[in-house]
Amino acid sequence: MLKHTISHGLPTALRLLGDPPRRIKYSRREVDDVQDSWLAPSATAIAEGDAHPTLTGCIVDQVQITGPFGVAGEQVWEYDVTSLGDARGTQPTKILGRSKSRTLESGWDQRSIRYLSWHADWRDCTAVASTDIVTTADANGYLTGQRLVFARLSGGAGITPQSSTSLGTIYYWRRATSTTGTLHPTSADAVAGTNTVDITSDMTAGEVIAAEFALGAPHPDHATMFLSELQLDDDNNDWKTATANYRGLEESKPFHRMVTVNGQQFSSGDKMTVDLPSGWPSTPLYTNFHLPEIVVTDTYLVGSGTLPTSSVPGFSTPADAPSIASLVLTGAEDRLTYNYPFGWTLISVPHAATLNSQIAAMSYQLVYRYIWPVMLR
Repeated sequence: MLKHTISHGLPTALRLLGDPPRRIKYSRREVDDVQDSWLAPSATAIAEGDAHPTLTGCIVDQVQITGPFGVAGEQVWEYDVTSLGDARGTQPTKILGRSKSRTLESGWDQRSIRYLSWHADWRDCTAVASTDIVTTADANGYLTGQRLVFARLSGGAGITPQSSTSLGTIYYWRRATSTTGTLHPTSADAVAGTNTVDITSDMTAGEVIAAEFALGAPHPDHATMFLSELQLDDDNNDWKTATANYRGLEESKPFHRMVTVNGQQFSSGDKMTVDLPSGWPSTPLYTNFHLPEIVVTDTYLVGSGTLPTSSVPGFSTPADAPSIASLVLTGAEDRLTYNYPFGWTLISVPHAATLNSQIAAMSYQLVYRYIWPVMLR
């Protein structure tokens, strides 16, 4: 007695059995589990590491093959298949949880996403220039249209890898087998099999990863937050629990200000007369002055822009500048020192910016100092 088959529009070479029926176990915190059976005219039609024939977010994990059987004048094999992944998604990666941390301080905003994925770690790979085919060391589960980034290449001219100053070019995979495929500049090219990336020298060694897990990758929802740390855990299998920590600027926010005031002592070598309301005597005396040295440091976090260094040093008043008590000193020219520039002056612009031109985020400080126009020698 033949089991009932369901084609689901698939080629006749691969048919889903309806008896036993497909079983799907959905899980919020673990991979989903799919168990079903298939008929195929070959003992090698489905292999561990293949994408599931109809649920593209799942990867074939276990295969039990029985056969061959004679069905309608042909020989077929029955596959009892266990697949793992995201049974409701289109890639074998699912999100387990999210968190975020925002601050009015000078530090960056932070967000974290916990993923469960087959694609969160680097895989060894090679490539052949004559065929433009890339081969990974083990089954990768990459699907047609998936975004990939390369790094640490030996050979492989024609592929631009990630480096310390570049995120690397994103390539789109066209799947051939569970371990081989070609690279294309767009998802549409990968689907159509057009504009294959021309690899002009053999790649004898290299590594490849899904683009969303390469350090520096932008947050899926915030363009100026970037993957700064990736923590991977597994249960001695290919599935990784990946905690992706992103840092950057989620939205505009007030800058951070620090004001420091330090006493400065100025004195004259000659006796002076001081006329102040404090009741000092008018008799000439040796005199010391204590004037404050006031420094304002404003910190900015920005998504892009040019560092404002062209006006350093120069007259510039900080926004909402602290008020300064007025003080006027007069006297003989040989007893006074005149400063220029004076008043509020921008004296430095320390900054921190990534060397990677593709990461549009930086922090910088504007440091202002109040300089008194006249002081004692």
